[in-house]
Amino acid sequence: MSTFQLEKKISSCEVSKDLLRQLEDYLISQGEQITGLDQGKVLEDYSISISENLGVEEFSTIRDYIPSIFSDTTTDIYIKLRIYRSHTNKPLSITLAFRKERSSRITIEHTGDNARETVVGLFDGIMRLINPHENTNWIFHPPAFVEGMLWMLSYLSFLASLYLIGKNYGILTTIIIVLFFVLLLYTQVAKRVKPYVSFESKLTLRMKRFSNWLFYGILGSILFGVILAALRNKLLGF
Repeated sequence: MSTFQLEKKISSCEVSKDLLRQLEDYLISQGEQITGLDQGKVLEDYSISISENLGVEEFSTIRDYIPSIFSDTTTDIYIKLRIYRSHTNKPLSITLAFRKERSSRITIEHTGDNARETVVGLFDGIMRLINPHENTNWIFHPPAFVEGMLWMLSYLSFLASLYLIGKNYGILTTIIIVLFFVLLLYTQVAKRVKPYVSFESKLTLRMKRFSNWLFYGILGSILFGVILAALRNKLLGF
């Protein structure tokens, strides 16, 4: 026998009640096969908790959660399967942590024959269920170092904009001003509208309807309206 532990980051994705049902069914089924326990025993060691602004609610199964979508204030969802040695000689621990922030993770630990292969197989099976729900929100959640550099660049572009306004630098002034607004939009607004992990809710649905307009419409107006107007003024004089 051996013990193997795996911990990986979960990519940005959208979590729905249907996805949680699929994950739950898969974990319960695999828990039965790996430990040799019946479904009832496995369910005793399974739980799912949902955190929102009012507190944390824990369920023995996602099917006990009545609403079809989550609250607008949902921040975290944890899925836990903890089958300990008191129940089996092949203990298994699985935790899926879906969080709005970048720290969403999956942790699996198992003791038994071919523990490494078992854990890797579990991870692959879980990711096959999550992958279709992945999105590109990770773009708006860079590593802390990169985000710090962008904040500094935003501040410097703001100072440069103040300096260049009123001076005869033409297109350079326009580019610096546009850069400042783009960085401001990215660092201040984007991660609030596009959380790393989004939970299906009325708020999420509203945000999805307007986010493309917000980012691509406004950004397009800045880039093409302001820059092209400046180029026309520079080249054609009007």
